[in-house]
Amino acid sequence: HDMSHVLDVARIAYILNIEEAHHLSRDMIYGAALLHDIGRHVQYETGEKHAFVSARLAPEILRNCGFEKDEIAEIVDAILDIAINDENINNDTKFITKHWQNFINKFQQNTISSL
Repeated sequence: HDMSHVLDVARIAYILNIEEAHHLSRDMIYGAALLHDIGRHVQYETGEKHAFVSARLAPEILRNCGFEKDEIAEIVDAILDIAINDENINNDTKFITKHWQNFINKFQQNTISSL
């Protein structure tokens, strides 16, 4: 995927967040969206699933960006949950919308369970 895919994912997730009043922070949404495919290059080189690579790479990047431990854990969990279930990712807007609706729901579940 290219940068336009990652930005489309972030924008759609953020719009869904606002429209459906989930009250998730923009930083959490963009952090996960921008990093969810960061492991693709390793997948192309070694065949390892990008979800696992992305989940390994994301924590250090998120720490360097000032995210707290619990936020990092939520983002990594969302990256793993969504990416593991998406074998045939494409840039179709309908697919991205469904994909990131699940992502927002995952964050929402984590937020509710931590209360």
